Amino acid sequence: MRAGDPADVQHLLVAGLYEGAQAARDAGRPEEAVRLTDELARQLPSDPNVKMLSVRSMIEDRKDPNGALAALAAMPDQPDDIRFMMQKGLMQSEALAASGQRDSARAMLGGL
Repeated sequence: MRAGDPADVQHLLVAGLYEGAQAARDAGRPEEAVRLTDELARQLPSDPNVKMLSVRSMIEDRKDPNGALAALAAMPDQPDDIRFMMQKGLMQSEALAASGQRDSARAMLGGL
């Protein structure tokens, strides 16, 4: 940090936003978790992990499973990245369950 390297400052900002959002969620402050997650997404708009965090925030903090499903549908598949594909499938299953589509959520999990 003392060297003033912009990459180091960016890493610290990203870490602070992530940890802050998690702490806000754990403390029952979903509005703050949404705000911090949105800022994280603004800082790293093309990062697939941040996109997944945004989807989780839609499900848990915003209580918007349909928005989460739309965001997941807009994400391109990455067939060479099994971890990403599993995470995307699990998020879809969670969003389906949160929207009351429990049978579809079970079918999604069965497909994984």
